[in-house]
Amino acid sequence: MTDSSEVNLEPLLERVVACLRKERISYALIGAWALAVWGQPRATGDVDFLILIDELNLARLGERLTQAGLTLDESFSLWNPLLRGLQLRFQFAGLTVDLLRPRDAHDQQVFGRRRRQRLAGRYYWVVSPEDFILQKLKVGRPRDF
Repeated sequence: MTDSSEVNLEPLLERVVACLRKERISYALIGAWALAVWGQPRATGDVDFLILIDELNLARLGERLTQAGLTLDESFSLWNPLLRGLQLRFQFAGLTVDLLRPRDAHDQQVFGRRRRQRLAGRYYWVVSPEDFILQKLKVGRPRDF
């Protein structure tokens, strides 16, 4: 894990979000970086995005991110076959990037309530605090409670 206070997040966010914008894909930062915006930062070595995209275009986005300098984690897909078509994992500058498609009606509705927030010197779409709490409850890990 990486100390979130020492991570240079700017280059990663800029690359990923530039690709999402170019492809006109709605996104929301979720996970620990959303927690850093709405609450208290915690150590993390990854950046999670919920993206509004279908399975076919997810593969196309994967190619675009690879062209932008991210490395697709093919072993993740191999070892997590139930997530194929739902999630892509990349590596960039020592950080993991997870792109997740919505899995239920709540995930779909997140995009209507997301908020623009400042992070790493720029504004990004971040899951709302209320949706963040619901996402963490759905995951159900003890550290999230």
